[in-house]
Amino acid sequence: MENISTVVESKACSGCGMCVAACPVNAISLTEHSIPAVADDCTECGICVEMCPRTEMPYTAIEGELARKKGADRHDPLIGCYTHICLEQVLNDAIRNRSYWGGATTALLAYLFEQGHIDAALLTDKAHDLFYCSHAKPRVAASPADAVACAFTKPTVTPQLARLPVAGRSIAVVGTSCHLEAIRKAQYLAENGTVAKKRCRELTGNITFLLGLNCFFANTYTGVDQQLQRLGLQEKDIKRFFYATGIPSVELFDGTIKEIPEGNTNFSALNLGCLLCYPSYTARLSDVTFGKTMSEEWGWNDVICRSKKIAGLLQEMEGRGIIETRTPVDGGTEMLESLLEAQVFSVDAMGYATFVETGSFSPDEAATAMLNRPGGTITGTNRLRLIQAVRKYSFYEPAVAARKAKGVFVPVLT
Repeated sequence: MENISTVVESKACSGCGMCVAACPVNAISLTEHSIPAVADDCTECGICVEMCPRTEMPYTAIEGELARKKGADRHDPLIGCYTHICLEQVLNDAIRNRSYWGGATTALLAYLFEQGHIDAALLTDKAHDLFYCSHAKPRVAASPADAVACAFTKPTVTPQLARLPVAGRSIAVVGTSCHLEAIRKAQYLAENGTVAKKRCRELTGNITFLLGLNCFFANTYTGVDQQLQRLGLQEKDIKRFFYATGIPSVELFDGTIKEIPEGNTNFSALNLGCLLCYPSYTARLSDVTFGKTMSEEWGWNDVICRSKKIAGLLQEMEGRGIIETRTPVDGGTEMLESLLEAQVFSVDAMGYATFVETGSFSPDEAATAMLNRPGGTITGTNRLRLIQAVRKYSFYEPAVAARKAKGVFVPVLT
């Protein structure tokens, strides 16, 4: 494989955008917002192949090295390495009220800017001037105000790494697991690579903080539009689009919450490459991961800290009255362990095997019901572990198995 065409054509591409930045002769461009296309003037240098997170990914080596460097001395097989896990509430109303779920990511970014830890950040902005917009575009932020402008999470595939390199002394990047995996692989290759070593240093040498976001899978660029059509709505009509206990939902400006009928089975709205995302719902290669899984109370974010430096910064923020934290209440440990031991999650939830044969999905009804109401008495960090287990055993592993059986390209995870 001399370029990433095989990855793209086999629908294994995550749409992270790293290959666009990686190409030294600008032979890779994006079509349909996030699909890489290799031009005829490709020199087949192999740099994009070596850097792509969907070719060989030395995940175990990278995660272990990060844990040692950053002091993440705790480990869970599903969540990964970490220093501590907590719930966080931002006390700044302007940030919290303008945010998707609570503003923890934005608050930390603002603090990094204010304290001089970073001078730029690569974020995801909205393409349209609406209160809520899922159509994502990359933005280089240079101030806390820029960070607030990008506060809403966009559950949409975003090729933001195409914007690399970002000028500056110290850079933060906010992204989902695919973005972080691409950056961490590039940082690893900057020391251990072959043809891509120099390019990796040029693109990622000044990236000092990686802030991760929980992500199960992303919609296509128009995926949220498709979901809203089921309710007869458009983006201009809603305050936010979000996932309430796993179900695609919207909040209207009058506070009404509406679930989207059969939203979890509208696979045409999904970015298919996400189904081959390494099982990392909690963005395991981040310095810190933020989400909205452990508490259903609006305004409280999950925080999985994987760096002693970030832990110290969060402690400073709490001491200065910027945030408050609390310990999540873990419940259902025995139930979850019983489910894992019984391998109840080992099912082809989306019918990926059928997709490989026919191009259409045939979802497992029992798995769909489980996804529609996950958790129950399983709470706190166990909820994170539950969703990670579903992501790994019900989606990733069946997809890999189906592709191997059909002889289709499969990403190599080591």
